[in-house]
Amino acid sequence: MIKKMVPWRLPILLAVFFILPSLCAPVGRKQKSKQMLISDELEEYLSVIREHLENSTEFTDHLSKGLSQNGSDFHPDFSLLSEHVLEKLHDLKAQTRYHLMRLMQINKTTGSSGFHLPKDLIDVLDVGHPEQFTPQDVKKIFEAVNERARAIDAEEELLLRENEVSEVLERWESMINKTDKEKAPLIQQFAEEKKKAKQHSEKIHQPGSREQEKETWEEEDDMDVDSYTPELFFKRHDLDSDDFIDEEEIRAILMPQVKNMKPDSKIERERILFQMSQTILKKMDKDGDRRISLQEHTDFANSNEAVFDEEWDLEDDFDQLGAEPSAADLKKLEMEVERMQAEQPDSSVLKEFHERIDHLEEELKNNQS
Repeated sequence: MIKKMVPWRLPILLAVFFILPSLCAPVGRKQKSKQMLISDELEEYLSVIREHLENSTEFTDHLSKGLSQNGSDFHPDFSLLSEHVLEKLHDLKAQTRYHLMRLMQINKTTGSSGFHLPKDLIDVLDVGHPEQFTPQDVKKIFEAVNERARAIDAEEELLLRENEVSEVLERWESMINKTDKEKAPLIQQFAEEKKKAKQHSEKIHQPGSREQEKETWEEEDDMDVDSYTPELFFKRHDLDSDDFIDEEEIRAILMPQVKNMKPDSKIERERILFQMSQTILKKMDKDGDRRISLQEHTDFANSNEAVFDEEWDLEDDFDQLGAEPSAADLKKLEMEVERMQAEQPDSSVLKEFHERIDHLEEELKNNQS
C-alpha cells in the first residue's frame, strides 16, 4: 500500500497572512482531523488579518525581514501601522475573543461540548491584552505556525517510513513459501538492485555545500562556474522573488542530484529528497521558519561548514534487511514498527504491520521445522 505523500508545506507566517484565501468558516464548526495543518477558524482569522494589512507594505516588509532574521525574538514596530489599520486589528481580536468566550459559556451552561473550540486559535490570542492586537499576538502566531510546520514534517517522515516497511513486508511475504529453486533468481536480482542503488554516476555532494551549488549552477543553470556567487545562486533559485527559498524551491534545486542517485521507485525518490532538504534546512534555517533568507544562505555559504563536502548518502535503517525474512531481520523490523507506534499509538496501519510480522514469524518457524 503506497500512501499519499504530504503534497505541500506551510509557507510560514507572512505567506499565511498574505496568501491564504479568505474562508467563511464560523467558529464552532466541526473539528478537522489531526492531520490537517491549521483549523478553519485560525485560517479565517489569519485571512482577515491579511486583508487588514494588505496596503501596509512598509509594515509587512519590516515584518518579513525581522522575522526571517530574528524569529520569535523579533518585536514588530506597530508605529508603522496607521491608526485605522490598528483599530481594525483590535476589533478583530476583541470580536474573536468575545465569540470564543460565548461558545465556552454555552458549553459550560449546557454541560456539553456542542460547539468546537479551536485550540490553535485560542493559543494565538494574547490574553494579556484582550482588547488589543499586540506584537505578542504576532509572536504567538509565528510560534504556532512553526510548530504545525514541524508536525507536518514529522508526519511526512512517518509516512515515508510506513511505505518502506510495507515494501519490505510485501517482498518477504512473496518469498516466504517459495522453494529454494524459486528463490534463487529473486535473491540474485535483489542483490544486483541493491548494488546498483549504491553506484552513482558521479559523487553526490553534501546538500547545501559550495560544491553542490556550483555543480547545480554549472550543469543545471547552464552558467559559467566562475560566475557563481552565493548571492547570485540565491536570486536565481528564489523562483517567486519573495526573498526566500522555501521548501518547494529547495526540492527543485535538489531534484537533478536526486536523479543522479537513480532511485528505483517514487518512494525512494521522495525519501532521498526529504532527507536532503531536511539536511539543508538544518544547516541554513537559523530562525526555524522552514525557509531560507538571503542572509541565512550567504552566512552559511561563507562558513567553513559549507566547504565540507564528504560524499552524501541516504540514511537507511532498512539497508541490511535481506531479500527473504530471517528471525533476526523480523525482530529488527518489529522494533522499527514499535518506534513508529510510539509516535502514532492509534495507527491501524502499524497494528496491521505487527500482525503481518507475527504471521511471517509463524510461517518461518513452520518452514524450519
